[in-house]
Amino acid sequence: MDLDPQLHYTPLAIPYSISILLLMGLTYLGAKQRQTPVTQAYLWFAVCLLAWTVSGLLELLTLNLKLVTIASHMESSCVVFMPIIWLWLALSYSNNHRTFRRFAPWLLVIPTVTLIIIWTNPLHQLWVVSVTQDLTTTWFPIITYDSGMWYYAVHIPYSYALTFTGIGILVRLFLMQKSVYRWQSVSLIVALLIPLSVEIAHQFGIQPIDGYNIAPLLFPISCGIMAWSVLGYQFLNVNPIARHFVVENMSDLMIVLDHQGRIADMNPAARKILFHDRPPKFGSTMDELFPKDDQLLTISTNRPREVDHMTIHQNGQHQVYDVKISPLAYSTGQNAGVVLLMQDITQKLQAEYDHHQTLTQSAVDTERERVARELHDSVNQLLFSASTIADLLPKAIDKKPEKVPEYVAEIQQLLHSATAEMCLILLELYPDAITETDLSTLIKYLSDAFKGITGATVHTHTPSVIKLDPAVQMVFYRITQESLQNIQKHAQATTITIRLARQDEYVVLSIQDNGVGFDTITQHSSHRFGLNNMRQRAHSINATLDITSIIHHGTHITLKWSVL
Repeated sequence: MDLDPQLHYTPLAIPYSISILLLMGLTYLGAKQRQTPVTQAYLWFAVCLLAWTVSGLLELLTLNLKLVTIASHMESSCVVFMPIIWLWLALSYSNNHRTFRRFAPWLLVIPTVTLIIIWTNPLHQLWVVSVTQDLTTTWFPIITYDSGMWYYAVHIPYSYALTFTGIGILVRLFLMQKSVYRWQSVSLIVALLIPLSVEIAHQFGIQPIDGYNIAPLLFPISCGIMAWSVLGYQFLNVNPIARHFVVENMSDLMIVLDHQGRIADMNPAARKILFHDRPPKFGSTMDELFPKDDQLLTISTNRPREVDHMTIHQNGQHQVYDVKISPLAYSTGQNAGVVLLMQDITQKLQAEYDHHQTLTQSAVDTERERVARELHDSVNQLLFSASTIADLLPKAIDKKPEKVPEYVAEIQQLLHSATAEMCLILLELYPDAITETDLSTLIKYLSDAFKGITGATVHTHTPSVIKLDPAVQMVFYRITQESLQNIQKHAQATTITIRLARQDEYVVLSIQDNGVGFDTITQHSSHRFGLNNMRQRAHSINATLDITSIIHHGTHITLKWSVL
Protein backbone atom coordinates (compact mmCIF):
# COMPACT_ATOMS: atom_id res chain seq x y z
CA MET A 1 0.00 0.00 0.00
CA ASP A 2 1.44 3.34 -1.09
CA LEU A 3 1.63 5.63 1.99
CA ASP A 4 3.60 8.48 0.34
CA PRO A 5 1.91 11.53 1.98
CA GLN A 6 2.10 13.68 -1.18
CA LEU A 7 1.62 16.79 0.94
CA HIS A 8 -0.16 19.71 -0.66
CA TYR A 9 -0.34 23.10 1.05
CA THR A 10 -3.64 24.97 1.10
CA PRO A 11 -4.60 28.18 2.98
CA LEU A 12 -7.45 26.21 4.57
CA ALA A 13 -4.78 24.66 6.79
CA ILE A 14 -4.59 27.97 8.71
CA PRO A 15 -8.05 27.83 10.37
CA TYR A 16 -7.50 24.15 11.07
CA SER A 17 -4.17 24.92 12.74
CA ILE A 18 -5.73 27.72 14.79
CA SER A 19 -8.44 25.30 15.92
CA ILE A 20 -5.82 22.70 16.87
CA LEU A 21 -3.88 25.22 19.00
CA LEU A 22 -7.04 26.41 20.73
CA LEU A 23 -8.21 22.87 21.38
CA MET A 24 -4.80 21.89 22.78
CA GLY A 25 -5.06 24.76 25.24
CA LEU A 26 -8.62 23.86 26.19
CA THR A 27 -7.64 20.21 26.57
CA TYR A 28 -4.77 21.22 28.86
CA LEU A 29 -7.12 23.28 31.05
CA GLY A 30 -9.53 20.35 31.26
CA ALA A 31 -6.74 17.92 32.17
CA LYS A 32 -5.67 20.15 35.07
CA GLN A 33 -9.17 20.14 36.59
CA ARG A 34 -10.52 16.70 35.83
CA GLN A 35 -11.76 15.88 39.35
CA THR A 36 -15.45 16.62 38.72
CA PRO A 37 -17.86 14.84 36.34
CA VAL A 38 -18.29 18.08 34.36
CA THR A 39 -14.58 18.54 33.68
CA GLN A 40 -14.12 14.83 32.95
CA ALA A 41 -16.82 14.96 30.28
CA TYR A 42 -15.42 18.26 28.98
CA LEU A 43 -11.91 16.75 28.76
CA TRP A 44 -13.12 13.85 26.62
CA PHE A 45 -15.14 16.26 24.49
CA ALA A 46 -12.05 18.44 23.90
CA VAL A 47 -9.81 15.42 23.18
CA CYS A 48 -12.31 14.01 20.69
CA LEU A 49 -12.71 17.39 18.97
CA LEU A 50 -8.92 17.79 18.84
CA ALA A 51 -8.47 14.35 17.22
CA TRP A 52 -11.26 15.17 14.76
CA THR A 53 -9.58 18.44 13.76
CA VAL A 54 -6.12 16.86 13.41
CA SER A 55 -7.59 14.12 11.21
CA GLY A 56 -9.40 16.74 9.12
CA LEU A 57 -6.14 18.69 8.65
CA LEU A 58 -4.30 15.54 7.54
CA GLU A 59 -7.14 14.75 5.13
CA LEU A 60 -6.84 18.26 3.68
CA LEU A 61 -3.04 18.29 3.24
CA THR A 62 -2.45 14.90 1.60
CA LEU A 63 -3.13 13.94 -1.99
CA ASN A 64 -2.65 10.23 -1.28
CA LEU A 65 -6.13 8.70 -1.45
CA LYS A 66 -5.11 5.82 0.84
CA LEU A 67 -4.02 8.30 3.55
CA VAL A 68 -7.16 10.32 2.91
CA THR A 69 -9.23 7.19 3.62
CA ILE A 70 -7.31 6.47 6.87
CA ALA A 71 -7.68 10.11 7.97
CA SER A 72 -11.37 9.91 7.09
CA HIS A 73 -11.79 6.78 9.22
CA MET A 74 -10.02 8.53 12.15
CA GLU A 75 -12.25 11.56 11.71
CA SER A 76 -15.36 9.38 11.52
CA SER A 77 -14.31 7.54 14.70
CA CYS A 78 -14.31 10.86 16.56
CA VAL A 79 -17.59 11.93 14.97
CA VAL A 80 -19.26 8.70 16.09
CA PHE A 81 -18.51 9.29 19.77
CA MET A 82 -19.01 13.07 19.82
CA PRO A 83 -22.82 12.95 20.37
CA ILE A 84 -22.60 10.62 23.36
CA ILE A 85 -19.78 12.68 24.89
CA TRP A 86 -21.83 15.82 24.29
CA LEU A 87 -24.79 14.19 26.10
CA TRP A 88 -22.44 13.21 28.94
CA LEU A 89 -21.26 16.81 29.21
CA ALA A 90 -24.82 18.18 29.24
CA LEU A 91 -26.01 15.69 31.86
CA SER A 92 -22.97 16.27 34.07
CA TYR A 93 -23.35 20.03 33.80
CA SER A 94 -26.98 19.68 34.92
CA ASN A 95 -25.96 17.44 37.88
CA ASN A 96 -27.33 14.24 36.30
CA HIS A 97 -24.05 12.42 35.78
CA ARG A 98 -25.36 9.38 37.67
CA THR A 99 -28.12 9.05 35.11
CA PHE A 100 -25.56 8.97 32.31
CA ARG A 101 -23.47 6.33 34.08
CA ARG A 102 -26.55 4.17 34.48
CA PHE A 103 -27.44 4.28 30.77
CA ALA A 104 -23.94 4.66 29.27
CA PRO A 105 -23.42 0.93 28.50
CA TRP A 106 -26.62 0.91 26.43
CA LEU A 107 -25.86 4.21 24.76
CA LEU A 108 -22.41 2.96 23.71
CA VAL A 109 -23.74 -0.08 21.84
CA ILE A 110 -24.50 1.69 18.54
CA PRO A 111 -21.30 3.85 18.50
CA THR A 112 -19.21 0.74 19.20
CA VAL A 113 -20.85 -1.22 16.39
CA THR A 114 -20.46 1.82 14.12
CA LEU A 115 -16.73 2.02 14.94
CA ILE A 116 -16.30 -1.61 13.92
CA ILE A 117 -18.19 -0.97 10.69
CA ILE A 118 -16.00 2.05 9.87
CA TRP A 119 -12.72 0.14 10.10
CA THR A 120 -14.09 -2.93 8.33
CA ASN A 121 -15.80 -0.90 5.62
CA PRO A 122 -13.92 -2.51 2.66
CA LEU A 123 -15.62 -5.80 3.56
CA HIS A 124 -19.21 -4.56 3.39
CA GLN A 125 -19.26 -0.86 2.42
CA LEU A 126 -21.98 -0.11 4.95
CA TRP A 127 -20.25 3.14 5.99
CA VAL A 128 -18.84 4.47 2.74
CA VAL A 129 -19.54 3.09 -0.71
CA SER A 130 -16.86 5.09 -2.54
CA VAL A 131 -14.35 7.93 -2.04
CA THR A 132 -13.32 10.35 -4.77
CA GLN A 133 -10.84 13.22 -4.76
CA ASP A 134 -11.51 16.30 -6.95
CA LEU A 135 -8.40 18.41 -7.65
CA THR A 136 -9.87 20.61 -10.40
CA THR A 137 -13.03 22.28 -9.06
CA THR A 138 -11.36 24.56 -6.49
CA TRP A 139 -7.91 25.61 -5.36
CA PHE A 140 -7.93 22.89 -2.68
CA PRO A 141 -8.76 19.17 -2.96
CA ILE A 142 -12.38 18.23 -2.37
CA ILE A 143 -13.02 14.76 -0.95
CA THR A 144 -16.44 13.36 -1.83
CA TYR A 145 -17.90 10.43 0.12
CA ASP A 146 -20.75 8.29 -1.09
CA SER A 147 -22.06 7.18 2.30
CA GLY A 148 -23.52 3.74 2.88
CA MET A 149 -26.74 2.44 4.38
CA TRP A 150 -25.54 2.32 8.03
CA TYR A 151 -24.49 5.97 7.88
CA TYR A 152 -27.93 7.21 6.83
CA ALA A 153 -30.17 4.66 8.51
CA VAL A 154 -28.49 4.36 11.92
CA HIS A 155 -25.67 6.82 12.57
CA ILE A 156 -27.37 10.08 11.50
CA PRO A 157 -30.68 9.54 13.38
CA TYR A 158 -28.92 8.24 16.49
CA SER A 159 -26.30 11.01 16.58
CA TYR A 160 -28.81 13.78 16.02
CA ALA A 161 -31.09 12.33 18.69
CA LEU A 162 -28.30 12.37 21.29
CA THR A 163 -27.09 15.82 20.22
CA PHE A 164 -30.47 17.48 20.39
CA THR A 165 -31.22 15.73 23.69
CA GLY A 166 -28.09 17.35 25.13
CA ILE A 167 -29.09 20.73 23.68
CA GLY A 168 -32.56 20.33 25.17
CA ILE A 169 -31.05 19.66 28.61
CA LEU A 170 -28.93 22.81 28.39
CA VAL A 171 -31.86 24.91 27.15
CA ARG A 172 -33.98 23.70 30.08
CA LEU A 173 -31.10 24.46 32.43
CA PHE A 174 -30.73 27.90 30.87
CA LEU A 175 -34.34 28.71 31.68
CA MET A 176 -33.79 27.71 35.30
CA GLN A 177 -30.42 29.40 35.86
CA LYS A 178 -29.39 32.90 36.78
CA SER A 179 -26.32 35.12 36.36
CA VAL A 180 -23.06 33.51 35.20
CA TYR A 181 -24.53 30.04 34.79
CA ARG A 182 -26.80 31.24 31.98
CA TRP A 183 -23.86 32.54 29.97
CA GLN A 184 -22.08 29.23 30.46
CA SER A 185 -25.08 27.36 29.06
CA VAL A 186 -25.41 29.81 26.16
CA SER A 187 -21.73 29.49 25.25
CA LEU A 188 -21.93 25.69 25.21
CA ILE A 189 -25.09 25.68 23.08
CA VAL A 190 -23.78 28.25 20.58
CA ALA A 191 -20.38 26.55 20.33
CA LEU A 192 -22.09 23.36 19.20
CA LEU A 193 -24.91 24.85 17.11
CA ILE A 194 -22.58 26.79 14.78
CA PRO A 195 -20.89 23.75 13.20
CA LEU A 196 -23.94 21.54 13.75
CA SER A 197 -26.24 23.79 11.75
CA VAL A 198 -23.76 23.82 8.88
CA GLU A 199 -23.43 20.03 9.10
CA ILE A 200 -27.19 19.60 8.90
CA ALA A 201 -27.36 21.96 5.94
CA HIS A 202 -24.63 19.92 4.22
CA GLN A 203 -26.64 16.73 4.72
CA PHE A 204 -29.56 18.38 2.94
CA GLY A 205 -27.36 19.54 0.05
CA ILE A 206 -27.08 23.21 1.09
CA GLN A 207 -23.36 23.82 0.41
CA PRO A 208 -21.49 27.08 -0.33
CA ILE A 209 -18.87 24.93 -2.11
CA ASP A 210 -20.37 22.03 -3.98
CA GLY A 211 -19.38 18.74 -2.41
CA TYR A 212 -17.41 20.33 0.46
CA ASN A 213 -18.53 20.38 4.12
CA ILE A 214 -17.36 23.68 5.59
CA ALA A 215 -18.33 22.77 9.17
CA PRO A 216 -14.68 22.19 10.21
CA LEU A 217 -13.86 25.73 9.02
CA LEU A 218 -16.13 27.03 11.79
CA PHE A 219 -14.21 25.19 14.49
CA PRO A 220 -12.08 28.29 15.31
CA ILE A 221 -15.29 30.18 16.13
CA SER A 222 -16.61 27.32 18.26
CA CYS A 223 -13.25 26.95 19.97
CA GLY A 224 -13.10 30.69 20.61
CA ILE A 225 -16.53 30.61 22.22
CA MET A 226 -15.53 27.67 24.39
CA ALA A 227 -12.29 29.45 25.35
CA TRP A 228 -14.36 32.53 26.27
CA SER A 229 -16.55 30.31 28.44
CA VAL A 230 -13.58 28.66 30.13
CA LEU A 231 -11.59 31.86 30.75
CA GLY A 232 -14.28 34.54 30.94
CA TYR A 233 -17.02 32.67 32.77
CA GLN A 234 -14.89 30.10 34.61
CA PHE A 235 -16.81 27.19 33.09
CA LEU A 236 -14.40 24.65 34.62
CA ASN A 237 -14.23 26.37 38.02
CA VAL A 238 -17.72 27.81 38.51
CA ASN A 239 -20.59 25.61 37.40
CA PRO A 240 -23.81 24.35 38.98
CA ILE A 241 -22.22 21.49 40.89
CA ALA A 242 -24.27 22.01 44.05
CA ARG A 243 -26.05 18.68 43.84
CA HIS A 244 -22.88 16.65 43.26
CA PHE A 245 -20.72 18.28 45.90
CA VAL A 246 -23.32 19.43 48.40
CA VAL A 247 -26.44 17.30 48.17
CA GLU A 248 -24.89 14.03 47.06
CA ASN A 249 -21.93 14.11 49.46
CA MET A 250 -23.28 15.93 52.52
CA SER A 251 -23.80 13.96 55.71
CA ASP A 252 -27.12 15.68 56.45
CA LEU A 253 -30.29 13.95 55.29
CA MET A 254 -32.19 15.69 52.50
CA ILE A 255 -35.69 14.70 51.43
CA VAL A 256 -37.88 16.51 48.89
CA LEU A 257 -41.66 16.12 49.24
CA ASP A 258 -44.12 17.37 46.64
CA HIS A 259 -47.27 19.28 47.47
CA GLN A 260 -49.08 16.03 48.21
CA GLY A 261 -46.43 14.87 50.68
CA ARG A 262 -44.96 12.29 48.29
CA ILE A 263 -41.23 11.64 48.15
CA ALA A 264 -39.78 13.29 45.04
CA ASP A 265 -36.07 13.05 45.77
CA MET A 266 -33.53 12.27 48.50
CA ASN A 267 -29.76 12.22 48.86
CA PRO A 268 -27.62 9.12 49.59
CA ALA A 269 -27.39 9.96 53.32
CA ALA A 270 -31.18 9.87 53.66
CA ARG A 271 -31.35 6.68 51.61
CA LYS A 272 -28.77 5.05 53.89
CA ILE A 273 -30.35 6.08 57.20
CA LEU A 274 -34.04 5.76 56.34
CA PHE A 275 -33.94 2.90 53.83
CA HIS A 276 -30.68 1.16 54.76
CA ASP A 277 -29.35 1.72 51.21
CA ARG A 278 -32.41 0.08 49.64
CA PRO A 279 -33.89 1.90 46.62
CA PRO A 280 -36.54 4.35 47.90
CA LYS A 281 -40.06 4.20 46.50
CA PHE A 282 -40.32 7.62 44.93
CA GLY A 283 -43.92 8.80 44.73
CA SER A 284 -44.86 7.12 48.02
CA THR A 285 -45.95 9.21 50.98
CA MET A 286 -44.10 9.23 54.29
CA ASP A 287 -46.98 7.55 56.13
CA GLU A 288 -46.98 4.71 53.58
CA LEU A 289 -43.27 4.08 54.10
CA PHE A 290 -43.20 4.76 57.84
CA PRO A 291 -46.71 3.95 59.14
CA LYS A 292 -45.52 3.55 62.75
CA ASP A 293 -43.38 6.68 62.93
CA ASP A 294 -45.54 9.54 64.20
CA GLN A 295 -42.73 12.07 63.80
CA LEU A 296 -42.19 11.36 60.11
CA LEU A 297 -45.94 11.18 59.60
CA THR A 298 -46.34 14.67 61.09
CA ILE A 299 -43.85 16.02 58.54
CA SER A 300 -45.88 14.70 55.63
CA THR A 301 -49.31 15.96 56.65
CA ASN A 302 -49.11 19.68 55.93
CA ARG A 303 -48.00 20.41 59.49
CA PRO A 304 -44.23 20.32 58.99
CA ARG A 305 -43.28 23.10 61.38
CA GLU A 306 -44.61 21.14 64.36
CA VAL A 307 -41.46 19.00 64.25
CA ASP A 308 -38.13 20.49 65.36
CA HIS A 309 -36.35 17.33 66.45
CA MET A 310 -36.92 13.69 65.76
CA THR A 311 -35.33 10.46 66.90
CA ILE A 312 -34.36 7.64 64.52
CA HIS A 313 -33.32 4.17 65.65
CA GLN A 314 -30.05 3.29 63.95
CA ASN A 315 -27.76 0.33 64.67
CA GLY A 316 -29.47 -0.27 68.00
CA GLN A 317 -28.99 3.35 69.10
CA HIS A 318 -31.15 6.45 69.20
CA GLN A 319 -29.97 9.21 66.87
CA VAL A 320 -31.50 12.66 67.32
CA TYR A 321 -31.92 14.83 64.22
CA ASP A 322 -32.61 18.53 63.97
CA VAL A 323 -35.23 19.05 61.25
CA LYS A 324 -35.14 22.18 59.07
CA ILE A 325 -38.04 22.54 56.65
CA SER A 326 -38.12 24.98 53.73
CA PRO A 327 -41.19 25.39 51.53
CA LEU A 328 -40.90 25.14 47.76
CA ALA A 329 -43.00 27.23 45.39
CA TYR A 330 -43.42 27.57 41.65
CA SER A 331 -42.76 30.91 39.94
CA THR A 332 -46.51 31.55 40.16
CA GLY A 333 -46.34 31.28 43.95
CA GLN A 334 -48.23 27.97 44.02
CA ASN A 335 -47.07 25.45 46.63
CA ALA A 336 -44.68 22.90 45.14
CA GLY A 337 -43.73 20.99 48.30
CA VAL A 338 -41.06 21.13 50.98
CA VAL A 339 -37.38 20.32 51.42
CA LEU A 340 -36.43 18.54 54.63
CA LEU A 341 -32.87 18.90 55.92
CA MET A 342 -32.13 16.62 58.86
CA GLN A 343 -28.88 17.11 60.76
CA ASP A 344 -27.60 14.57 63.27
CA ILE A 345 -27.22 16.46 66.56
CA THR A 346 -26.78 13.43 68.82
CA GLN A 347 -23.16 14.22 69.62
CA LYS A 348 -23.98 17.90 70.08
CA LEU A 349 -26.76 17.08 72.56
CA GLN A 350 -24.49 14.62 74.36
CA ALA A 351 -21.77 17.28 74.60
CA GLU A 352 -24.29 19.79 75.94
CA TYR A 353 -25.55 17.25 78.46
CA ASP A 354 -21.99 16.45 79.59
CA HIS A 355 -21.25 20.17 79.87
CA HIS A 356 -24.42 20.70 81.89
CA GLN A 357 -23.49 17.82 84.17
CA THR A 358 -20.03 19.33 84.66
CA LEU A 359 -21.50 22.73 85.49
CA THR A 360 -24.03 21.13 87.83
CA GLN A 361 -21.33 19.16 89.62
CA SER A 362 -19.20 22.29 89.85
CA ALA A 363 -22.14 24.22 91.31
CA VAL A 364 -22.77 21.41 93.81
CA ASP A 365 -19.10 21.41 94.85
CA THR A 366 -19.13 25.20 95.22
CA GLU A 367 -22.29 25.09 97.28
CA ARG A 368 -20.83 22.38 99.50
CA GLU A 369 -17.77 24.53 100.08
CA ARG A 370 -19.98 27.52 100.93
CA VAL A 371 -22.10 25.50 103.35
CA ALA A 372 -18.98 24.07 104.98
CA ARG A 373 -17.54 27.55 105.28
CA GLU A 374 -20.72 28.96 106.81
CA LEU A 375 -20.97 26.05 109.20
CA HIS A 376 -17.42 26.73 110.29
CA ASP A 377 -17.70 30.51 110.41
CA SER A 378 -21.11 30.91 112.02
CA VAL A 379 -22.64 27.75 113.47
CA ASN A 380 -19.35 26.37 114.69
CA GLN A 381 -18.52 29.71 116.27
CA LEU A 382 -21.88 29.86 118.04
CA LEU A 383 -21.59 26.29 119.30
CA PHE A 384 -18.02 26.87 120.46
CA SER A 385 -19.14 29.96 122.40
CA ALA A 386 -22.02 28.00 123.95
CA SER A 387 -19.63 25.19 124.86
CA THR A 388 -17.17 27.61 126.47
CA ILE A 389 -19.87 29.18 128.63
CA ALA A 390 -21.21 25.75 129.53
CA ASP A 391 -17.73 24.80 130.80
CA LEU A 392 -17.87 27.76 133.20
CA LEU A 393 -21.20 26.70 134.75
CA PRO A 394 -19.77 24.22 137.33
CA LYS A 395 -17.43 26.85 138.74
CA ALA A 396 -20.13 29.52 138.66
CA ILE A 397 -22.48 27.29 140.65
CA ASP A 398 -19.88 27.02 143.42
CA LYS A 399 -18.39 30.51 143.42
CA LYS A 400 -20.92 32.84 141.73
CA PRO A 401 -24.35 31.25 141.80
CA GLU A 402 -25.98 34.58 140.96
CA LYS A 403 -24.28 34.39 137.48
CA VAL A 404 -25.76 31.00 136.58
CA PRO A 405 -29.11 32.32 135.21
CA GLU A 406 -27.19 34.81 133.07
CA TYR A 407 -24.89 32.08 131.73
CA VAL A 408 -27.83 29.77 131.03
CA ALA A 409 -29.71 32.53 129.19
CA GLU A 410 -26.63 33.26 127.10
CA ILE A 411 -26.20 29.58 126.26
CA GLN A 412 -29.85 29.39 125.26
CA GLN A 413 -29.44 32.47 123.05
CA LEU A 414 -26.33 31.03 121.37
CA LEU A 415 -28.02 27.65 120.76
CA HIS A 416 -31.12 29.44 119.50
CA SER A 417 -28.96 31.47 117.08
CA ALA A 418 -27.10 28.33 115.96
CA THR A 419 -30.43 26.63 115.28
CA ALA A 420 -31.63 29.66 113.29
CA GLU A 421 -28.38 29.72 111.31
CA MET A 422 -28.72 26.02 110.53
CA CYS A 423 -32.27 26.62 109.32
CA LEU A 424 -31.05 29.37 107.02
CA ILE A 425 -28.32 27.15 105.60
CA LEU A 426 -30.85 24.40 104.96
CA LEU A 427 -33.15 26.90 103.27
CA GLU A 428 -30.30 27.96 100.97
CA LEU A 429 -29.74 24.34 100.03
CA TYR A 430 -33.39 24.06 99.00
CA PRO A 431 -34.37 27.41 97.39
CA ASP A 432 -38.02 26.35 97.01
CA ALA A 433 -38.24 26.17 100.78
CA ILE A 434 -37.63 29.94 100.97
CA THR A 435 -40.85 30.62 99.03
CA GLU A 436 -42.77 27.90 100.87
CA THR A 437 -41.86 29.13 104.38
CA ASP A 438 -43.79 32.08 105.81
CA LEU A 439 -41.90 35.40 105.44
CA SER A 440 -42.33 36.23 109.16
CA THR A 441 -40.60 32.96 110.05
CA LEU A 442 -37.77 33.69 107.62
CA ILE A 443 -37.22 37.14 109.14
CA LYS A 444 -37.15 35.54 112.63
CA TYR A 445 -34.46 33.08 111.46
CA LEU A 446 -32.39 35.96 110.07
CA SER A 447 -32.73 38.08 113.21
CA ASP A 448 -31.91 35.20 115.58
CA ALA A 449 -28.82 34.27 113.58
CA PHE A 450 -27.74 37.92 113.47
CA LYS A 451 -28.13 38.28 117.25
CA GLY A 452 -26.03 35.20 117.91
CA ILE A 453 -23.22 36.31 115.60
CA THR A 454 -23.04 40.01 116.50
CA GLY A 455 -24.51 40.16 119.99
CA ALA A 456 -26.64 43.11 118.92
CA THR A 457 -30.23 43.62 120.03
CA VAL A 458 -32.76 42.90 117.27
CA HIS A 459 -36.41 43.88 117.61
CA THR A 460 -38.76 42.23 115.11
CA HIS A 461 -42.36 43.26 114.54
CA THR A 462 -44.01 40.96 112.01
CA PRO A 463 -47.52 39.57 111.58
CA SER A 464 -48.04 35.95 112.47
CA VAL A 465 -48.63 34.97 108.85
CA ILE A 466 -48.24 36.94 105.63
CA LYS A 467 -48.68 35.37 102.19
CA LEU A 468 -46.80 36.72 99.18
CA ASP A 469 -46.12 35.53 95.66
CA PRO A 470 -42.97 33.35 95.51
CA ALA A 471 -41.00 35.91 93.45
CA VAL A 472 -42.03 38.76 95.77
CA GLN A 473 -41.24 36.79 98.90
CA MET A 474 -37.79 35.93 97.53
CA VAL A 475 -37.04 39.64 96.99
CA PHE A 476 -38.21 40.59 100.53
CA TYR A 477 -36.11 37.78 101.99
CA ARG A 478 -32.96 38.66 100.00
CA ILE A 479 -33.17 42.39 100.77
CA THR A 480 -33.59 41.62 104.49
CA GLN A 481 -30.66 39.21 104.35
CA GLU A 482 -28.41 41.65 102.51
CA SER A 483 -29.37 44.55 104.79
CA LEU A 484 -28.36 42.58 107.89
CA GLN A 485 -25.11 41.52 106.22
CA ASN A 486 -24.29 45.17 105.45
CA ILE A 487 -25.11 46.15 109.06
CA GLN A 488 -22.82 43.38 110.32
CA LYS A 489 -19.95 44.44 108.07
CA HIS A 490 -20.15 48.23 108.17
CA ALA A 491 -22.67 49.73 110.61
CA GLN A 492 -21.25 48.76 114.03
CA ALA A 493 -24.86 48.89 115.25
CA THR A 494 -26.06 47.70 118.67
CA THR A 495 -29.79 47.89 118.03
CA ILE A 496 -31.72 46.89 114.89
CA THR A 497 -35.46 47.12 114.39
CA ILE A 498 -37.21 45.09 111.67
CA ARG A 499 -40.87 45.73 110.87
CA LEU A 500 -43.04 43.89 108.34
CA ALA A 501 -46.60 45.09 107.96
CA ARG A 502 -49.57 45.23 105.63
CA GLN A 503 -50.61 48.88 105.09
CA ASP A 504 -53.74 49.13 102.96
CA GLU A 505 -52.76 47.79 99.51
CA TYR A 506 -49.05 47.79 100.34
CA VAL A 507 -46.67 45.39 102.04
CA VAL A 508 -43.93 47.40 103.77
CA LEU A 509 -40.61 46.17 105.13
CA SER A 510 -38.62 48.52 107.38
CA ILE A 511 -35.07 47.87 108.64
CA GLN A 512 -33.49 50.49 110.91
CA ASP A 513 -30.19 50.48 112.84
CA ASN A 514 -28.32 52.85 115.14
CA GLY A 515 -24.98 52.36 113.46
CA VAL A 516 -22.39 54.80 112.10
CA GLY A 517 -24.39 55.56 108.94
CA PHE A 518 -22.88 56.64 105.62
CA ASP A 519 -23.11 59.29 102.92
CA THR A 520 -25.61 57.94 100.35
CA ILE A 521 -24.02 60.09 97.61
CA THR A 522 -20.33 59.36 98.12
CA GLN A 523 -20.62 55.90 99.63
CA HIS A 524 -17.77 53.39 99.32
CA SER A 525 -17.84 51.04 96.33
CA SER A 526 -18.69 48.06 98.55
CA HIS A 527 -21.76 49.98 99.83
CA ARG A 528 -22.63 51.07 96.31
CA PHE A 529 -22.56 47.52 94.95
CA GLY A 530 -24.79 46.18 97.73
CA LEU A 531 -27.28 49.03 97.44
CA ASN A 532 -27.47 48.71 93.64
CA ASN A 533 -28.10 45.00 94.02
CA MET A 534 -31.01 45.68 96.42
CA ARG A 535 -32.45 48.33 94.08
CA GLN A 536 -32.35 45.88 91.16
CA ARG A 537 -34.18 43.26 93.22
CA ALA A 538 -36.88 45.78 94.17
CA HIS A 539 -37.23 46.92 90.56
CA SER A 540 -37.76 43.31 89.42
CA ILE A 541 -41.11 43.21 91.33
CA ASN A 542 -42.03 46.86 90.66
CA ALA A 543 -41.43 47.77 94.31
CA THR A 544 -39.91 50.99 95.69
CA LEU A 545 -36.78 50.96 97.83
CA ASP A 546 -35.97 54.01 99.97
CA ILE A 547 -32.58 54.24 101.68
CA THR A 548 -31.83 57.08 104.10
CA SER A 549 -28.68 57.31 106.20
CA ILE A 550 -27.15 59.96 108.46
CA ILE A 551 -23.53 59.88 109.61
CA HIS A 552 -23.39 58.67 113.26
CA HIS A 553 -27.17 58.33 113.39
CA GLY A 554 -27.76 55.05 111.55
CA THR A 555 -29.56 53.89 108.41
CA HIS A 556 -33.19 53.29 107.54
CA ILE A 557 -34.23 51.05 104.62
CA THR A 558 -37.87 50.85 103.49
CA LEU A 559 -39.17 48.39 100.87
CA LYS A 560 -42.72 49.03 99.66
CA TRP A 561 -44.65 46.75 97.29
CA SER A 562 -48.22 47.15 96.03
CA VAL A 563 -50.37 44.05 96.12
CA LEU A 564 -52.65 45.46 93.38
